Amino acid sequence: MTAAPLLEVADLHVTFPGGVRAVRGLGYAVEPGEVLGIVGESGAGKSAAALAVMGLLPPGAEVTGSVRLCGRELRGLPDRELSAIRGRRIAMVFQNALSALTPVYSVGDQIAEAIRAHRGASRRAARVRAVELLDLVGIPDAARRAGALPHQFSGGMRQRVMIAMAIANDPDVIIMDEPTAALDPTVQAEILEVFRETTADTGAAIVMITHNLGLVAGFADRVMMMGAGRAVEAGDVDDVFYRPRMPYTAGLLAATPRLDAADCEVRRREGRDDRVVVLEVDGLVRHYPLVKGAVFRRRRGTVRAVDGIGLDVREGETVALVGESGCGKTTTLREILRLAAPQEGRVVVLGRDVAGLGRAERQAQRRNIQIVFQDPLAALDPRRTIGDSLAEPLTTHGMPRRDAGVRVAELLRLVGLEPAHAARFPYGLSGGQRQRVGIARALALKPRLILLDEPVSALDPSVQAGVLTLLAELKARLGLSYLFVAHDLTVVRHIADRVVVMHLGRVVEIGSVQDVYAAPGHPYTRALLSAIPLPDPTAERARRRIVLRGDPPDPANPPSGCRFRTRCPVYAALPDERRERCAERVPELREIGADHRVACHYTEAVPTR
Repeated sequence: MTAAPLLEVADLHVTFPGGVRAVRGLGYAVEPGEVLGIVGESGAGKSAAALAVMGLLPPGAEVTGSVRLCGRELRGLPDRELSAIRGRRIAMVFQNALSALTPVYSVGDQIAEAIRAHRGASRRAARVRAVELLDLVGIPDAARRAGALPHQFSGGMRQRVMIAMAIANDPDVIIMDEPTAALDPTVQAEILEVFRETTADTGAAIVMITHNLGLVAGFADRVMMMGAGRAVEAGDVDDVFYRPRMPYTAGLLAATPRLDAADCEVRRREGRDDRVVVLEVDGLVRHYPLVKGAVFRRRRGTVRAVDGIGLDVREGETVALVGESGCGKTTTLREILRLAAPQEGRVVVLGRDVAGLGRAERQAQRRNIQIVFQDPLAALDPRRTIGDSLAEPLTTHGMPRRDAGVRVAELLRLVGLEPAHAARFPYGLSGGQRQRVGIARALALKPRLILLDEPVSALDPSVQAGVLTLLAELKARLGLSYLFVAHDLTVVRHIADRVVVMHLGRVVEIGSVQDVYAAPGHPYTRALLSAIPLPDPTAERARRRIVLRGDPPDPANPPSGCRFRTRCPVYAALPDERRERCAERVPELREIGADHRVACHYTEAVPTR
């Protein structure tokens, strides 16, 4: 006998001022203990529908339809009654935990406030319960950390706080709006594991909103595909993933990069030593002073953002720099892009050590090295047309304005846009089109090397696939070399020739894509690979995921010896007499195969499957 639905949504419509119809006739139901995944591209209406269910849309939005929680109609209830239900019977985990939490109150006080508001508990009892919840969601030293402010937590830990607040009153329904979109894969895997554990006993229904089909494959029971405000397809996860009936669904599945794809291109490694070295980095160091105090500012330590890394990029090659947030990837790009003497080490571009470049030589060398940023909207001047933004580097380097106009039209065609787009402003383009403009701007001066800083992380899968295809075509046509920064290893597998894995300012593994993915030699690399969700329900359920416990170490006070040991599953399994080596000696990169090096004392203890 089927259980009565906890949440029923019927014929839901949301219209914003100006006649924008964000949601058009949406309907679904979730039963106790069930997880419903709602998937769609940006602008599909997923978040608008969730906010309508919660009664949190702005006053100008027009909402019609029915929203029933445990048989009770929520639409039309006064705000006072809705406030009593929100957080108690139905809770929501927002995408950006930092903006959802009050910055001036401790996380413990904010959780305790939610408990007192709905349960009438005493201040002391609410505080004790808040600490219990923080411990339940995996916050280490919960009693002490309960007094910390939100900005003193990492992104993953803040999201845990949001989960603790959502489950504080044992709600019947939890709505998750892209709860892991801004998190690293390792943190993402840990957050989903927390949700599985904390909701298993309560029987709460979960509505998970996402554009990540891999997350839905392993976490959801049913899935609903949304497009243009409507439900396009719905059904059991296996039915939708293996037997999609709508072209929209099939297109999203086909566009999602897979870590286990059997048809991934096998890239040539032969002759690498014979190719020109476009970029060489050796022993690069960038440390920042840690200064505290608003009035009397004093140095309290040193942040070791980059701590002696080395890599090289050859002609026509894509080298990926991967790792969790804070590992030093973007700092490395900035140091290379400065074309100035680093604190320590060497940066050599096309055979020239940048430390010896004069002002004029540095200006000339900048033609050879360009960058594409993660957020194309922030990288483009909103007050200038696309044509003006593309012409700026050309005229700066002496090209006449008339010739620059011709070159702008060429660049737009090169990246798959029309010359007419030159008259538009950035806000008039889609996310994918803006990123193509960013690529066109990087190509303007015909560089030899392009630095790519998470260029597709903010894009939907279908748009992401188009940009990755464009980058591959441009590399082959123009003979470019890429240094590609990413934390999504599925993307890296499909575009890179070599992989450099960074952890806390150091390189822990380096080698060809084939070698690193087939036989990862460092436990950190293996954890990164195991955290990537697969858009395949059967394969995802059968996987054994490695969950890294606790916060990453503080870069201002890293652990002695191996910096990964505090979260390393291999170190945790070692007997005490063998741990001393990890605690006292910094592991150096050593060969474990042809062109495959790993910085680990106990590589032989790392399983490859």
